[in-house]
Amino acid sequence: MRGLAHELSQGKQTAIEILPNLIPVGATAITPEMLPLIHLTQTEIDTIAGAVPGGVANVQDIYPLAPLQEGFLFHHLMSTAGDVSVAPLLFSFMSRERLDVFVSALQQVIARHDALRTAVLWEGLSHPLQVVYRQASLLVEEIELVGGDALQTFKARMLPEALWLDVRRAPVMKMEIAVDADTNKWYGLLKQHHLLYDQVSMEILVAEILAILGGEGERLPPAIPYRGFVAQVLS
Repeated sequence: MRGLAHELSQGKQTAIEILPNLIPVGATAITPEMLPLIHLTQTEIDTIAGAVPGGVANVQDIYPLAPLQEGFLFHHLMSTAGDVSVAPLLFSFMSRERLDVFVSALQQVIARHDALRTAVLWEGLSHPLQVVYRQASLLVEEIELVGGDALQTFKARMLPEALWLDVRRAPVMKMEIAVDADTNKWYGLLKQHHLLYDQVSMEILVAEILAILGGEGERLPPAIPYRGFVAQVLS
């Protein structure tokens, strides 16, 4: 969503005060006092930790949804055939090696930004919220082609009724890949959810991937915690 675009371009803006994150690295327990942006019971915190791969050790932060995110979550929960909030982006690569390099660069961008390591939870909780993982691995799935035609297969998978993501696991994106046997060209369909990304966000994300692929990754500005944007919106 817009918050990610704000975060990724934060180097141009410094007015937002970033509230402290009180969950230390290596924490073995999280208490309500460690979460200044949200009021939760200990039972709710334990429920959240139990839903995160790696448990407490992999929980970096927990805070509320921004109002726009609440709207996207409502539509997600109401969807019965596909999810209009899932946006597809199709890439092609001359070889599997190039695809793997691209995925590696994308994983580095995910590691840089809190918003890309965020999942949305609501089950067993008094209200929906978002939880930031310390580590989140992109799901890459090799799919079967229909009739051996890679491009037509992916076009079918980009139809609105075929788009869906589980927003309860981070990152809320997925890469589906396949090779065209006739051309040996690889395709990668990246799906992402508007709960956390918008078009501007994706343009900046791709720009960071290209910077890493071009050997300029070390020159990227430091990532700014997403929690600052959420705190500002909620205030």
